[in-house]
Amino acid sequence: MRFKSNLLFAFLFLAFIGIAFSFAGKSLYRSKKTAVSTGAIKPVSIKTNDYDKLWARVDSLQNRGLYASALELCDKIMNYATIDNLPVQVVKAVIFKMKFNSYIKEEDYIVSIAELEKISAKANFPLKQIVHSVTAEVYYGYYQRNRYRFYNRSTTVDFKNDDISTWDLKTLSGKVIQEYLLSLTDENLSKQSKIEDYKDLLQYYSEDGKKIKPTLYDFLARRAYDFFAGNEFDITRPAEKFSLADAGFLQSREKFLQYSYTSTDTFSCKLYATKIIGDLLRFHANDQDMSALVYTDLERLSFVRKNSGLTEKDSLYFEALKALSNDVKNHEAWSEVQYYIASYHCELASKYTAFAGEKFRWEYKTAFNLLNEGSKRYPKSYGAQLCEAKKSEIENKTINFTLNDVLVPNQPSLAMVTTKNTNKVWFRIVNVGYNYDRGDSYYEKEKYIKKILALKPVQTFSLNVKNENDYQSHNTDFKLPGLTSGEYLIISSANAEFSVAKNHIGFSHFKVSDISYIDAKDNTNGTVEYLVLSRSTGKPLAGAKMTQILYEYDSKSYRYKKRNGKTYTADENGKITVEAPTSYYRYFYPDITYQNDRLVSDLQAYQNAPYAKNNYQHITTYYFTDRKIYRPGQTVYFKGIQVMTTDGENPTLVTNNPVHVELKDVNYQKVAELDL
Repeated sequence: MRFKSNLLFAFLFLAFIGIAFSFAGKSLYRSKKTAVSTGAIKPVSIKTNDYDKLWARVDSLQNRGLYASALELCDKIMNYATIDNLPVQVVKAVIFKMKFNSYIKEEDYIVSIAELEKISAKANFPLKQIVHSVTAEVYYGYYQRNRYRFYNRSTTVDFKNDDISTWDLKTLSGKVIQEYLLSLTDENLSKQSKIEDYKDLLQYYSEDGKKIKPTLYDFLARRAYDFFAGNEFDITRPAEKFSLADAGFLQSREKFLQYSYTSTDTFSCKLYATKIIGDLLRFHANDQDMSALVYTDLERLSFVRKNSGLTEKDSLYFEALKALSNDVKNHEAWSEVQYYIASYHCELASKYTAFAGEKFRWEYKTAFNLLNEGSKRYPKSYGAQLCEAKKSEIENKTINFTLNDVLVPNQPSLAMVTTKNTNKVWFRIVNVGYNYDRGDSYYEKEKYIKKILALKPVQTFSLNVKNENDYQSHNTDFKLPGLTSGEYLIISSANAEFSVAKNHIGFSHFKVSDISYIDAKDNTNGTVEYLVLSRSTGKPLAGAKMTQILYEYDSKSYRYKKRNGKTYTADENGKITVEAPTSYYRYFYPDITYQNDRLVSDLQAYQNAPYAKNNYQHITTYYFTDRKIYRPGQTVYFKGIQVMTTDGENPTLVTNNPVHVELKDVNYQKVAELDL
């Protein structure tokens, strides 16, 4: 069975807007059978045993792969729910029907759209608005899957066509916009529908969530806003596109709501996102609880800053944040604004460079103090949680190394450690041998750290590093002691005990060897040549031996296993030639030994078998038309040239060769054929 993931969004729609209906075990609700004209929706509980049993049957049919039967049962449930005036059950049935259609029908999008259009034409509030929101998303899913079909289609004018497969991109884009806007109709009713009235229907319900999206209108408007804020249509737009490159969009909330703007760019998603965010701000302007207002205004500022082309957008954004902070200083939402202001200072702090003066150096310190205020003033708020998390991020200790991958034996080497928020670093150097396996360091890091800490060190030392409480990273050069040939780990710790808990353990792998090499691949015959040299003198190492280390996949252990390949010996010039594989290709690592020294390289070599020419002939036809654009009914004149190549080379002209030509329309349907 095929499964189209593009339709999965429809199945997840209810969870996506925060209203998810349980499949069993919860009370379901219906609106009153009389049409709603004024006031908020007041859900009324009814017995749902029959519906629970029907949905249990749907679940059983689905688990057995009987999608057609499940689809038929969903259709019955939808009919029952329509008679009973149960919008919750109707929406659920529609979404399940869309899911099952995606399994068994080729044109599942078209079938789903037709179903949704039929429901929205007859439905009342709130089912009508919810279905319009779903329909918009299904149309956009169809747009994404089929956009390549529409690129070369011209726009049809004054032509009514109910077949979506013949639409152009502009028509389809306009339909997506229209459906989202229709989901926001009857806003007086949706603004009065408090979300707590649907508490038992919410998949995720919290007091913080209720504060920032307190009504059905907030959910539907946010769905539309999230779409428009994150998308644009690939269509021809007017010369003067809607742009957020004006300071009015990044002013304080009061100035933004007074700012007047117009645009003829009716296909601009950014335009609709800006209008919706403005409507939400007006809706919540006089709320006693300012949580939704602050949440929306922060979203507005971030959105405009991200999409504005103004050179001064950062400073305008910062000033608007400070104005918002002043407006809400007596409300717990102030802590969240404080978090945004501190985050802006962190952005500035990340621009600091040690050799460019003091600019930006102390911005992390400023941010930390702001976060302290934010978490202390309203310690139980959501903003306080954000502040504490950001403080932990700023205070986090880091230790990183910079050193050469291979060091010369028995000679001290220069290395550099980059540290943050620590005064001293303790080091251990351990010899891990040539069979060192780093696999665990990626997949089970904590377990791996405990394993390497148990190894006996060959060197231990400590280093005092710079820490001036600016929360910035600082570099310190230090000397690595001379070591004998081998493979090592250098392990660092922010405390002398090298404890794993509440500590930063760092490690880096390096090699010690006087062996070096230069390699070159010959693509004509598949060989690889190596020149083996002394790392300290540059002289060739005659008689050095190189063994290929091959890794082959073991399907039982799901890992690659190592085995030794062929061994080669360097000539008097240190040269080794590795012959090409006899078939296909191979990867290997060179393992080179010379006297008492050894280097197992981490650089993978690739070889492929020499290309065997088989005199494969290929004919390509090139068509030329007398023009690019034709009027309807105009004769098309064209000619074709055929060229034959042998193994992709030596093109020659093909003459007197019969050719069958098919002419297709924009939907790739054959309309004519010619034999030439």
